[in-house]
Amino acid sequence: MRLSTCRGGPTGEEVAAAALQKLGPGETFLDVGCGTGFVSVLAAERFDRIYAVDRREVAVETARENIEELGVDATVLKGEAPAVLEEVPEPDAAFVGGSRNLEEVLRFLEGTRVVVSCARVETLQRAVNALREADRFEECLAISVSRGYDLDGGTAFRGENPVSLVVGRC
Repeated sequence: MRLSTCRGGPTGEEVAAAALQKLGPGETFLDVGCGTGFVSVLAAERFDRIYAVDRREVAVETARENIEELGVDATVLKGEAPAVLEEVPEPDAAFVGGSRNLEEVLRFLEGTRVVVSCARVETLQRAVNALREADRFEECLAISVSRGYDLDGGTAFRGENPVSLVVGRC
């Protein structure tokens, strides 16, 4: 699947697949810090209603373009979380791909299955601490992906930035 990109995205295919597996199927899905909308597009296979939010205009435009081009039924909202989340029905599951206002977003999503994607160690620490304090921490995953490339007639691997997923339950 070819998506338009913007700074801060897209979430890697392997990371998105692992996150969605942890979130399971359901009715309403929320993608906070949606970036390109890639996670929302994939979530459409598992959820009936999709809401994607981002505070950046370029991300909202990119997500809308990708979602429309791929024929996914999703609502994309521009705004700062958690305030903009007041406009969204209570989700069954949420993917949090942004770290801005993370603790407030997680408090708002109390009672929701949640996966936080963390490309930085500091975000990982904040997510784990917030979910532990709320007695919602379930597990943490470190995902390292390496892609093969041609090296002198053979194949070698080049590692990508590892990403951690922090899983929280209701």
